Amino acid sequence: MYCRNLFYLVYVALLFTTTYGLTKDEVLSLESGQYYCKDDICASLYDDDLATVTIPNKQGQNTTYIVDTCTTINIELNNCPGRNCSNDSECLSNKCMKGHCAFNEDNPVVHCQYVCTNKEAPLFSMGDSKGYVMRCGLPFGASCHTDNECSSFNCEKSRLCGHEKDGGCHSSFVIRQILFFCSIIFIIFLILACIVCYKKIKSQKQ
Repeated sequence: MYCRNLFYLVYVALLFTTTYGLTKDEVLSLESGQYYCKDDICASLYDDDLATVTIPNKQGQNTTYIVDTCTTINIELNNCPGRNCSNDSECLSNKCMKGHCAFNEDNPVVHCQYVCTNKEAPLFSMGDSKGYVMRCGLPFGASCHTDNECSSFNCEKSRLCGHEKDGGCHSSFVIRQILFFCSIIFIIFLILACIVCYKKIKSQKQ
């Protein structure tokens, strides 16, 4: 009975998310998943279909968009794999070009993901000590100038958003954790040493 009620609860939660979506602020508070947003309403991708995303509008009506997006150069070179489109409204970028969804500066695609952004965080830094955070920005393949523009926090030398760089966060997190615990042990040892010295001096005066 308990398992059945739990299943219904999860089902209702998923149905609510699918029907009404999440705001970008709500997505930014999460610690997992990938999301696409339109008009500040976001929806998650599903493993069985990574080429499209279903995002509800403000009235709760679901619309499915193609998220596979290419640069105009790759489309001209016929180097754009993925789902085909027949009109602008089918694309999350709102730009269909020669049967493919193209990046659109007038309507940039907003992609959110949980990525490593802080490989060199100081020992007592604020925020996620692992260096991970949910970020929203341009998706993979979009034109960029700085890391901050990309959801992956990785603007490559080609001036295109690349995949996230996960290396460094785990190792730096382990090092900071070791230093943190060593610091705690040292402080405890120092406090105990002071207490012992204080008692010793007090007993000598008596």
